[in-house]
This record gives sequence, C-alpha cells and structure tokens, in this order.
Amino acid sequence: MKMVRLYLHPPLERLWHGLHTLLILALIASGIFLRWPELGVFKNYFVPVHIHNICGILLVADYAFWIFYLLFSGRFSHYVPRQRDLLSGLVAQAFFYGLGIFKGEPHPFHASEDEKFNPLQKYAYIAIMFALVPLLCVSGVILMFPGLFAPLLAKIGGLAVLSRVHAGLAFGAAAFLVSHVYMASMGSTVLDAFVSMVTGWVNEPAHDEGHGEDAPEKPEAPAEA
Repeated sequence: MKMVRLYLHPPLERLWHGLHTLLILALIASGIFLRWPELGVFKNYFVPVHIHNICGILLVADYAFWIFYLLFSGRFSHYVPRQRDLLSGLVAQAFFYGLGIFKGEPHPFHASEDEKFNPLQKYAYIAIMFALVPLLCVSGVILMFPGLFAPLLAKIGGLAVLSRVHAGLAFGAAAFLVSHVYMASMGSTVLDAFVSMVTGWVNEPAHDEGHGEDAPEKPEAPAEA
C-alpha cells in the first residue's frame, strides 16, 4: 500500500497530551484508593487524598491551557464537525470500525494537516473534552472546597450525591481511556498512532494523485509558530 507521511502533532500538543495522560492515570489510581481504602495500598488515607487533590488542580490548569491553546492557535477547527460528518460520515466511520476494518476495507477517512480527526473522533472528543471533562473538573473543585459551594450542595442533595456523580463521570473517563487506547491501535500499524505522539508524524494511505509514492524519508518538520 502506498503511504505518505503527515506532520499532524506539533510539540506543544504532544507535550500536553503526555501530561494530560499522566494526570488522568494518577487521578484514576488515587480515586480508586479513595473509593476502596480497604485495598490497603496506602496506610495513611490522606496520602491518596493529597495526590488526588494536587493532580486535580493540575488537571484544571492543564485543561484551561488546552482550551486557550486551541482558540488562539486556530487548532480548534480540527474538532469542529463538517457538513459531511453530520450523518453520512459518522455512519460510514461506525460501520468501518464495527465491520469494515475486520474485512480489510479501506478507511473511509484520510487525515490531513487541516483535518486530523475522523467524524467519530470529533464527536467523541466533543462529548469527552467539552462535556465530561469540564463536569469532572467542576464537580472535583466543589468537592475540594465544599464550604465555598454550600448553597449549591444543599440544592443538589449534598456531598454524597455529588461524590457519586463525580465517581460516575470518572468511570466514564476511564472507559473512554480504554477505548481510546484500543482505537489508537487501528492505525496503519498497531503502534503507529502511539509513535506519532512522540514524533509528531503519522503514516497515512495515499488517496490522491499527489500521494502516489511510498512514504519518503522523514522530511523536515514545519517550523513552530
């Protein structure tokens, strides 16, 4: 198969992705030990509490940076569904992941430097990064500083209710993380997507006349803004 190399992940995005991943993993792990202290990993219950709180604050800052970066860099456009994504693109992508990929059919979407996410990825990231993660951050901040939000907590049923909501959102984030790793293995090779988050380069099947050669040697990366 003819392949081309695309530079899709600038250094700042790769650095953010790595930091975000570490924070999410630390929050999931510490959250498990908070929910089930009988696991006995920490003799002092306040150790995972402090870890969870510190990583939570860092995640809020990390998320705020990501939003500002997307808006001011113009990279937000990668997450915006286009007209062809609204139904036909979404259905085609779902059928590919559910059946076509196992039959060796060609991928219905080809990444480019202007559009690196397929329709299903766009909707998934909108749901996770623009809905679930903000709710996780907000609920976590309220749980961390309940005295500042006493009137709100009284209206929603107290800390116990919010704690369950926060845990449910966390389970959703953990489930997405597992599916995200699995879907990342469906690139041109099993490890291609993972390597791309280190190098920035992605191997994509050629799909037009301008992409008729095998993947060349790694060209010079575009200059960073």
